Amino acid sequence: MVTAVQPDENKDIMSSRIISDNPRNARIFSLSLPAAVSGMDDRGRMFHEETRITAINAHEAQCGLKARVPVGTAVRLSMDVPGTLLLGPPLKLFLAGEIVATPRRKQVKSGRSVRIKLFGRFRLQPAEIKSPS
Repeated sequence: MVTAVQPDENKDIMSSRIISDNPRNARIFSLSLPAAVSGMDDRGRMFHEETRITAINAHEAQCGLKARVPVGTAVRLSMDVPGTLLLGPPLKLFLAGEIVATPRRKQVKSGRSVRIKLFGRFRLQPAEIKSPS
């Protein structure tokens, strides 16, 4: 089970504080990372939301969603990866997974807290280059 502590809202992207270990010995990190999540809500309608990932490791992610999404629902996540000397230019990371928990009363700033079990596949591609206005 992932136990996440809300990140400090004054910190920009990540406070790399380890907050829990999962059964596979992968550590969960508390952070605040912008992401987009899309899928089907509990009424069978497509949704697309901008939110913040509040905890993540190689197997699970946690975020807040305003859409009501039942356990077992497949979702897609996308996140911007900033450019670095090691990675080069900015990238876009695409992940997929399924909702594994939706605590009834746990609220975060961006909606109801959900846990997403990540599938092993991901895709990285160059971020879109914005033309100067």
